[in-house]
Amino acid sequence: MSAAEDRPGVPVDAAAAEQAPRTRLLHAATTELMAARLTTFFTAGLLAVALLGAAVGAGAGALRAQPRDLVLLFAATTMALVGCAAGIFALVSLRALRRDALTDLQHGRPPRARRARTPAAAWTALACGIAAGAVLVALLWAQSAPLALGVAWAGLCAGAIGPAGLAAQRRAEAALAAALDDPGVRDWFAQAAPGWLHAALDDEAEAARSRRRRQRRLFGASD
Repeated sequence: MSAAEDRPGVPVDAAAAEQAPRTRLLHAATTELMAARLTTFFTAGLLAVALLGAAVGAGAGALRAQPRDLVLLFAATTMALVGCAAGIFALVSLRALRRDALTDLQHGRPPRARRARTPAAAWTALACGIAAGAVLVALLWAQSAPLALGVAWAGLCAGAIGPAGLAAQRRAEAALAAALDDPGVRDWFAQAAPGWLHAALDDEAEAARSRRRRQRRLFGASD
């Protein structure tokens, strides 16, 4: 039974309009939580691949140098260890992807993660990664071709984090849209009232009032 049907005497349209902000907040929080989990997995995986690629290039460059470059070899070993740690973290983050997002929403509102949310931001991040890799290739090629290629690969993988964040956002939105086809999920959103929801609604209402006050001052000043 919907929230409108639970309140006799309240018009359905009015009750639906009253429920719209809380439903929108719950939808946004669910999408944010799922997208943040996917972004964490993608980011850790891409960082692991980037660092391991750079470590291979640095290691090959150090071993080909005459005499062998021990400093570069140490840097390659360090990057390989950090890359392995990032890979392990990516595997561990798979557990979070299997957890029920609706259950976790009861414990708190997910923070707004920093990631590319528009195609422009995603492709800008990728272009920056490619450009940084190209510059480093030009600087390092004369010293060591394997090192330059490893750094270029790392730049490409790091830049790919932007499109990965956008893909995570879209995939989370699609997953929520598919889940809402289930009547049980729709009922959960209609009835759920996690502890953070009321404070979030109050904050949003206060932000809306602040925007209206700024608009009135702006239009009043322009007049």
